[in-house]
Formats: sequence, structure tokens, C-alpha cells
Amino acid sequence: FEKNYSSNRIDKTNLIDYYNDRIEEMIKNDQIGNADSYKSSLKAIKKFINPDNPNNVKNIHLMTIKVDWLKKFEKEIIEVKSGSLSTVGTYLRPLRAIYNIAIKENPMYEKLSPFKKSGYQIPASTKVKKALTKKDLRALLESSPKTPEQQKAKDYWFFSFYSQGMNVNDIARLKYKDFNFEESK
Repeated sequence: FEKNYSSNRIDKTNLIDYYNDRIEEMIKNDQIGNADSYKSSLKAIKKFINPDNPNNVKNIHLMTIKVDWLKKFEKEIIEVKSGSLSTVGTYLRPLRAIYNIAIKENPMYEKLSPFKKSGYQIPASTKVKKALTKKDLRALLESSPKTPEQQKAKDYWFFSFYSQGMNVNDIARLKYKDFNFEESK
């Protein structure tokens, strides 16, 4: 009984156990994209701790995650791995969510949380203006593709543009029956 009881419980101090428990829960709930995000986060953290052999990292105590640790992790992603602030956020938002789960289970962690208001703030990437000018759109529209593949890509892009940003994958799946050719008034 003791063996079965204790083997099914997660270690309430091991970050990896929290991650694995949450990933398993997400997979059961068909949240595959979120589960993959958490897996990527855990993989990046393990690689940060042991760059030569991240699979050897079996235990990360919650109390090792402090503001200084998070700043070093951020610096590593940006300066060494040539990542962006967006990448840092992608890895650290799941970590913060895991930490919040730990706080719910053990309120003692709240006092030590590196993510509280006075602590570490996950960086937000600056939005890049992506809108094209009318002049740019006209240049694209009037351009002459050199190959049939370029023409097809141009056609898909403009169809997506004129259909208010329809996803190219959705465009590729369209069928004739999906169109309504009646004129609307």
C-alpha cells in the first residue's frame, strides 16, 4: 500500500514533477499544443541547468528558481542562444504557471515566489508594425512572378488578404461547395 500510495504522488518540491504532472493532465484534456509548450519550457530549463546532458537533470528544487536565476536564464536565451524576448516569455510563462500551482498547494512558496510584483517580470516583446502601405500592396499586386510556384504563392497570399486573413491551410482545404456565388445586396 505504501509503495503504491507514495509512487503516484508528485514530489512537492521538484519542479520537474510539477511539469510532468501538468503535461500529463493537459494531454488527457486534449490540450496538446499547451502540453508541447510546457515540454519545450522544461527542456529549455534542463538545458540551461546542464547544457551537456539535459536528460540527466532529474530534480530541480522549486527554491532554486529565484530572480537572479531567471535573469541568468533570460540572458542565456538572448545572448548565447540568440533568442528573443518572445522566446524567453514562451519558456517562462509555463514556469510561472507551474509556480502558481505550487503556491496553491503550499502557500509558503508565495513569500519566496520570484514572480511576485516586486520580483522578476517576464519580458514582453515589442510589437513590430507589420502593416503594408497601399504603395507596397500595389507593388505586390503588379509584380510579375518568375515561376508558376511564385504565382501560386502570390495568389494564395492575395486570397488570404482579401478574405480578411484566412489561414493558408484553411484556403488549401476549401472546396467548390464552400463558395456562395450569389450576389449579395
